Amino acid sequence: MKEALARPGLQAQRSKIAEAAFAVLGRKGLEDATVADVLKQAQVSRQTFYRAFPDMKALFAEVHRRIEAFLTESLQARLQDARTPEEWVGGYLDAVMDASAAAGPALIALDREEKRPGSPFYGATAKRQAALAGLTTNWARERFRLELDALQIIAVLAACRELCLRVAAPAGRKKDGIARAKAAGRALAEGLLLRAGVRVGLWTVVPRSKSAASLLPTNYN
Repeated sequence: MKEALARPGLQAQRSKIAEAAFAVLGRKGLEDATVADVLKQAQVSRQTFYRAFPDMKALFAEVHRRIEAFLTESLQARLQDARTPEEWVGGYLDAVMDASAAAGPALIALDREEKRPGSPFYGATAKRQAALAGLTTNWARERFRLELDALQIIAVLAACRELCLRVAAPAGRKKDGIARAKAAGRALAEGLLLRAGVRVGLWTVVPRSKSAASLLPTNYN
């Protein structure tokens, strides 16, 4: 009973420390961040820290896991709810771009770690993009019987990642910068879906104005 009661408190402390580590990561990077930095940011004792995490490596692995989970869960949620390509693309880009702007320098630091040879996160980008591409190809196949090229999806995801890094930078977090990044990501993703779907008669382009149109399934009501 005592152990069961203690778990929620420990999980809350883990979350608090992980959030603090995310902020520290944005300021100092993975290599220069210390336990003392995290303790100060989280306002917890050293004892509490080591009860929650054995070391800094485990802590940043948890931070990285949370970000990966957010990206995957965001995509899954949008794929599940979307009735049209526009709903999926718009919902997913809204989620990841807004989160990137909020994350700021921490996202840039994590991206740098994923590209740095010797980092525990080296190569994670490629694995994540392959997994997200798999989710997307399965969605298109099951929902619309549309076969998408996974490599093309990875290319779009890679471009959208660069847009996310742009909005994470101070200059990109301005309101118009985020809106422009979302529009660019939407153009890339919808362009891929448009080419694939119109070719086999699944999508219909419905004009909204002289300069804008909607992409809808041919049998959409």
